[in-house]
Amino acid sequence: MSNLQKEIDQLKFDLIGQAEDYEKLHHAYIKLQGDFEEYKNESIKWSVEDFTSLEVKGWTITDEQAKNALDAMIKGHDCTIGITWETVECYYQDYGTKLTPTIAEDVFETLNTILKP
Repeated sequence: MSNLQKEIDQLKFDLIGQAEDYEKLHHAYIKLQGDFEEYKNESIKWSVEDFTSLEVKGWTITDEQAKNALDAMIKGHDCTIGITWETVECYYQDYGTKLTPTIAEDVFETLNTILKP
């Protein structure tokens, strides 16, 4: 058997192995797609937009802060309680930026508190 024939045989062997690997990966990919479709239909999702669209008086949050808050909230949530808007607001305040009120806002807030019936 010539060296050329040996190289051809080795290439054929390698191609067969690669084809088998491809088939395994393809089947795993198809299964993963199915799992993802099932996940999309069966889950409740929170997003960065839930944080950025929320208005919390005296606070602001950037997209990056919202992403960090979302990640922390998901990792730290209690599955027996779940996640509520109150939970989102707590993480918003933990990761957002507290605004410094102006003197006028401070006076208005104080007057509002005093004059409330």
